[in-house]
Amino acid sequence: MKNIILLTIDDLRYDYSHVIIKKINETIGRGIEFEKAYSTGTSSIFSFLGILCSKYSISPDEEMSYLIHKGGSLGIAYDPNKMHKRIYLTEILKNKNFETYVIANVPFIANIEYRNTIDRFITGYNTSNKEKAIMSVEKLFSAIENKNPNLRGFGEFRKRFYRILKSLIYGIHLEKAPYCSAKEITTLVKEFINKKNGRGKFIHAHYLELHTPFFSNGYIEKKFEVADIIKINRAISDGKTKKISDEELRLYKKMYLTQAEYIAENIVNLLYELKKSNFLKDTIIILTADHGQFFGEHKMPCGHGTLAIRDSKDLLKLLHEEIVHIPLIIYGLGKKRISKAVSQIGIPPTILSLLEIETPNLWYGENLLNNSNKPVISEARSGTHEYYSVRTKDWVFLYDEINGQSCLYHIGSEDNNLADTHLDIVAEMKTIIADHKNKKDKKWKTHLKNKIKNFLKINRKKSDIPF
Repeated sequence: MKNIILLTIDDLRYDYSHVIIKKINETIGRGIEFEKAYSTGTSSIFSFLGILCSKYSISPDEEMSYLIHKGGSLGIAYDPNKMHKRIYLTEILKNKNFETYVIANVPFIANIEYRNTIDRFITGYNTSNKEKAIMSVEKLFSAIENKNPNLRGFGEFRKRFYRILKSLIYGIHLEKAPYCSAKEITTLVKEFINKKNGRGKFIHAHYLELHTPFFSNGYIEKKFEVADIIKINRAISDGKTKKISDEELRLYKKMYLTQAEYIAENIVNLLYELKKSNFLKDTIIILTADHGQFFGEHKMPCGHGTLAIRDSKDLLKLLHEEIVHIPLIIYGLGKKRISKAVSQIGIPPTILSLLEIETPNLWYGENLLNNSNKPVISEARSGTHEYYSVRTKDWVFLYDEINGQSCLYHIGSEDNNLADTHLDIVAEMKTIIADHKNKKDKKWKTHLKNKIKNFLKINRKKSDIPF
């Protein structure tokens, strides 16, 4: 085996993934399907750390902003990005002489640190002037809130204003997609695989069509009236502040599935190209999602992440099944269904194991194909407020440590909270979370200790180093 293709689909929840998986299975046969795969976080910015570098977003090093004390107060004395270490899968593969190609389609993973590990990096996302205007307003409001943290009610006003502005912008015209479409991804990947030089290839493509607002792609307009697409775009944005109607929800789900069909059609076209060129013969394909989303379940608005909440008390709901249960299938190793709970954080070590490459000690994940059956942790956060979930063979536990809020459910049924009647299970779950946090701290302290040693060797003569 020489090649790995990683296909990630934004917002694809497990119970709606059959539209895509069925088409793929009909084209290249079934793969190893993980029935209980979960994302590490509740939005792309959190989950991609697990997918790209087997890391959790709530880590001491990810949160560290300053290291060195200067002039009696904290200041920007050292770039924290150079103190922590994200060991990207692509970095390891590139060092092993693999060609690495990425079609990101998500702006925030297009950082320089990641780009430097990739031979050809296509951002795939062009921020429009309208989006830049939205981002400018959001930055202005954030600055006001940071300078006036005790300004009552401003945070909620900021969220409402931001959502209304977004609904006005995307609720007037059907815009052209600012990212690489599924069709364009097929063309780009075909170009990559035609470069034959004897080296193994790693290709990662991210599909964004399921994410709202829906954009023009030449497919959805054939299935729905443009006016209806615009209507739904506005309804989803407005839905953060008011309830979406049953008719709008029904139409939204139909559009979501139509976009899934569009993605499936183009992935199938890509697979035919791979078969035609014999590239598929030496290739493992991994299909997954970054996270799922709500369709109004648990009295939540449609969407995901912190923008899917109306009330801060609902933050714990972000760790429900609809958000964190994702599809995960490995094609090219035979067919099998695996029922144990696994995390997407295991994707990078699984790839290295298949290629017989050693896994870094700093990674948190384990090979998905081994026989371990450990609890799966997912994380969420809003500001400095942290939330955790634990999933085992029988239980789902959601925990807000700051507020002491606990929810315990039988796996597969997240409506009846059993926390008050199963205190022994709750205690066991809290211990699992505590062990999880201690493990992250231990990894970070070991890494930081080595970094400080190296830092001191270089800066031994500096008088302002506080250690």
